[in-house]
Amino acid sequence: MLAMITTRRCSLFRGLVGLIVLVPPSAAQERPPQDLARRGGVDEVAEDWAGAVSEQLQRAEYEYSRVDEGHWSAPNRSNDLRSRISATGIEVFPRATDARGIGAEWKLELGTKSFGREGFERPLVRATVSIDSARADLVRTELVEWIENREEGIEQGWTVAARPPGVEPLRIGLAIAGLSLR
Repeated sequence: MLAMITTRRCSLFRGLVGLIVLVPPSAAQERPPQDLARRGGVDEVAEDWAGAVSEQLQRAEYEYSRVDEGHWSAPNRSNDLRSRISATGIEVFPRATDARGIGAEWKLELGTKSFGREGFERPLVRATVSIDSARADLVRTELVEWIENREEGIEQGWTVAARPPGVEPLRIGLAIAGLSLR
């Protein structure tokens, strides 16, 4: 199925989310500050340190990690989902499924396939994937498709590199597989 989106930015999956309970190496290696007198004592330092580690853990719960060559996955505990990113797009499936999506009881796949002004859309080349924590960028010459995995949900959007010539509506073509749109 090919769907057309005629806005510069489209949010999908608003309200979808997840969680990992692992201590990242940077959080595990942190130590409370040594100058206790300046900080108000041991209890205050312990609270500050525990709060900082807790914040780091909470942010890390939505980060993408490499599954294999060309694929990254992240759970979203708050919405019981998992997303998997590759150069062809995003897959979303139940969090209980392994990071490769094998055996998922359902799966939604979205990939950006074309871009341009109405009547002048062109197929897009395969994207280059860039992962930064809980954000994935699928970079192409004409646009960047971005996906953010956070507590509020999994959001997909597009940043257009330059305004295409013409006045016709801007169109982004999506390939959709798995679930049907209603």
